[in-house]
Amino acid sequence: MTSWIHRRHVGACLLALAAWVAPQEARADDDADSREESADSSPVTPESAPEVFQELFLGEAPFTEEPGELQPIVNVAGRRRAAASSLSASAGLEAGITEHVEVEVEVPFEVYDARRTAAGPTNVELGLKYSLYSSAARRLAIAAGIAGSAPSLSDGVGEEAYGYEALLAIYKGLGALHLNVTLRGEVEHPVDPGEKVGAQAGGALAVLAPIGSVVPLIEARVDAGRDTEWTGALGVLWHPSPAWEIGAAGLASIAEGGPGYGANVILTFEWEPGGDAAADPEPTHARALRGSNPLGRPVGRR
Repeated sequence: MTSWIHRRHVGACLLALAAWVAPQEARADDDADSREESADSSPVTPESAPEVFQELFLGEAPFTEEPGELQPIVNVAGRRRAAASSLSASAGLEAGITEHVEVEVEVPFEVYDARRTAAGPTNVELGLKYSLYSSAARRLAIAAGIAGSAPSLSDGVGEEAYGYEALLAIYKGLGALHLNVTLRGEVEHPVDPGEKVGAQAGGALAVLAPIGSVVPLIEARVDAGRDTEWTGALGVLWHPSPAWEIGAAGLASIAEGGPGYGANVILTFEWEPGGDAAADPEPTHARALRGSNPLGRPVGRR
């Protein structure tokens, strides 16, 4: 009897202990799941992913500016094909509206073209980009965008047509490499009603391998429409400070008009109007990215 009573008391104690431990384990699992979910997807903001570049030469980055933040961009490209050379430039500005939305404006300039005598500003473009998803834990960012362009502002250069474009950009970090894919489609509606509406689709792939503040990269792009053109870029991005980016690349292309080659230079920086630079020398994205780049210091938002 004593043995039975002893076993009964021991069994009751074990049952009580199990009844106390089970909720504790469940609570611990819930806390772990909550922490994992929080680290993985919250906050889901355009600045969450580990960004190591701001601009690309042939593709589009799926990152947006912080609300109230501005990013001026200067792009200069020289090309030569079939014994004809050209030099073009563009001035652009990106502005963050919300945590997920930014607006973009770009004014291209035709500086020199051996086949034409005119020069000047061409097809002004206005666009909007929306961040669909961004996670630092998964090193993944996705954004969609739309843009429209007006007929050329200068006679003899640019396109005498309205342009409409939609794109999807996807970034993914894989170990020491960073991949970026861009898919786009465009419709061109000529001002002259006698001309046919044109359409083209294409895509671009970029592979980046950051080494501290220097980011070597290689890009490939295809544009298919009335003519199909393949373009490649081999270059480097340099971040002298978290907010600044300077890039240079060599270009090579193949199209029905023959092979071509050229060079491209990009200069961009981020600016927060009204910000206290002395008290806060780094932009918001740089603070958020501290420690995100295993190969060096934070090097800018993209």
